Parts: sequence; C-alpha cells; structure tokens
Amino acid sequence: MGLCAATLNYAEVVLGITFRVKSPVLGEYVCTRSHVYEGGIRWRSLGRGLALISALMVLLPPVSYLTQTQAVAGALALAMDWPQSLVALVIAVTIMLVVVGELKSIAATSEVLVTLMVAAYLGVGWWALAASGSVLKPALLSIFKHAFSPAAAAGGFAGATVRQALRYGLARGAFSCNAATGSAMTTHAAAVVDHPARQGIWGVVEVFLDTLVLCSTTGLVILASGTWTSGVTAGELVALSFDYFFPGFGGKFAALCALAFGWTTMLGMYYATTKNFTYLLGAGSRWLFPALYYYRAAIFFTMLVAPRIHVDIIWALQDLFTALSVAVNLGAMFLLGSVVAKKTREFFG
Repeated sequence: MGLCAATLNYAEVVLGITFRVKSPVLGEYVCTRSHVYEGGIRWRSLGRGLALISALMVLLPPVSYLTQTQAVAGALALAMDWPQSLVALVIAVTIMLVVVGELKSIAATSEVLVTLMVAAYLGVGWWALAASGSVLKPALLSIFKHAFSPAAAAGGFAGATVRQALRYGLARGAFSCNAATGSAMTTHAAAVVDHPARQGIWGVVEVFLDTLVLCSTTGLVILASGTWTSGVTAGELVALSFDYFFPGFGGKFAALCALAFGWTTMLGMYYATTKNFTYLLGAGSRWLFPALYYYRAAIFFTMLVAPRIHVDIIWALQDLFTALSVAVNLGAMFLLGSVVAKKTREFFG
C-alpha cells in the first residue's frame, strides 16, 4: 500500500498545486478535491457533481479525531497511568488554541515537532531492533509467512486469514498516509513552489517516510518484542513493545511520540477538512468563519468522548469513511491522469 500510495500522493499534490485558488478571506492559496474535480474534469456536469459530493463529505462525523485521540490516550494511560479522559481534554484544548491561528500557527507548530519526533522515534526504534539480536530474523520472516497463510490465534490475537491481512493492511496503510483520499491536494496547496511536479516529489517523500519507514519500524519492533499477542489496543501495543526493549523508558517514550504524532496529525486533518468549507460556501463568503467555529466545536466534543467509545466501533467507522473518500477520489483521479502526465513531462523534460 505504501508503494502504491507514493504514486497516488504525487498525483494528488500535482493536481492540488495546479488547480489551487487564492482565498481573499483567508489570504492564502487553498485547494480541495472539489476545486480539482470541477476545474480539471472535462465533463463539466460530472466534475461538478463529484465536486459537490466531495465537499458534502466534510459534514460526515469527524471520526479520525476519535481514532487519533483514543490511540494517544490509551498509550499514555498504559505507560504513565494518566486518566484517558484527562488526556483527551488536554489534547482538545491545546488543539483549539493552535487552530485559532489557522495556517501560520499550524505550520510553525508542526514543522519543529514533526522533525524532532521522527528523528527520535526512528533512532530509538532502530536501537531496539539492533538490540533484538537473533529475534529480529524470525520476526521479519513471520511477516512473509503469515501474509500468505492463516495466522493462528495466540493470546489476545484472534487469528487472521489472508483475506483479513490484505483487508486490514490496505485499510491501515490508507489511513496512515491518507493517500488516495485527496487530502494531499489540500495540505500541499499553500506551498511556495515554482512547479506542481516539484511539490509532488515531496508528496512521495512524505509517504515513503510515513508508511514505508516509520510504520515498518513500528511493526518490526512489535513483532520482535512478541507483544502482538497481548490483546491491547493499537496505541497501548506500541508503548508495550518499546517498554519490552527499554523497561521504564520505552513505554513512556512511545507514549509521548504517540502524543506528538497524533496531535500534529489532527492539526493537519483540521486544516485539510476546513478548506472544504471554502468550496461549499465560497472563498469570500461571510458565512465561512461561522462555519469554521461550528466545526471546531464539533471536533472539540468528538475528542472529549473518544475514550468512552469502543475501539472496534471507531475503527469500523474510520474504515467506512476512508473507503468512501477513496472511492470518490480514485474515480476522479483516473479522469485527471492526463493532467498529471502533462505536468510531469513539463518538469522532467
């Protein structure tokens, strides 16, 4: 999924830069899937129809905030014994304080935090793998073994078939990098760049680091530690795995990384989602800021209730809404392939 997503992300970024527009209210370039579909698809009625459907999807419940908040709260509860409800409140309040400043505040906050946490996380993760010794090889081989043959139930692990491995692998891969959902069109639209294809290359880099490097490191640490049969939730599992290699430190470190990853991810989600309001209401609409205030309130209360909702329900909803976004976006992207090819030939000459 990571390899496919890198290509898709490149195409999305190229299209986002190509069809972005300047918002007189926000004072910055904005672009959503809707802007791309309406401006790029030659069949006007189809393009406008897909654009409207895409824009209206912003009104779906903000499920991704549930997923991220629960993962972070679970990791901190396991590693530091912090109450999940308190963690959710702190996350919600701090995110609201940052998003009031819109893009400049989001970019400045994420730029430093993401760089530091990626370097630290990979350093400790690779250190753990180096310390795993002879355990690493069986862990690596188990990936290929159980990818093509059913994995038996063990401990808290309920067992998996090949079909389930593919289904969850694709779903989590898409959720990890958001490629094929169209969000890259929005998050890269404000970039100061001389050509769409140049920014598209950064779209490839971000998927490579996120899905192929960071997620693979996490998976190997979990398998090498043997904690994958523990039955705990996703955020707790990462903290438990790191603590196996570095008792007393690893769990706390992983929990803090989960907080940083989840926090900055939700900032990015907020930025990408709210730009859909510029299409629905118009970039110069006086109703734009009131709509953003209502959306902020919705995600605030969503984060507060996240620890109280069963994890299976949250992931089922997340997979459903991700699938809806991918279905709409891939169909439109197929029709816009010629635009991506043209911009690529221009740049690489």
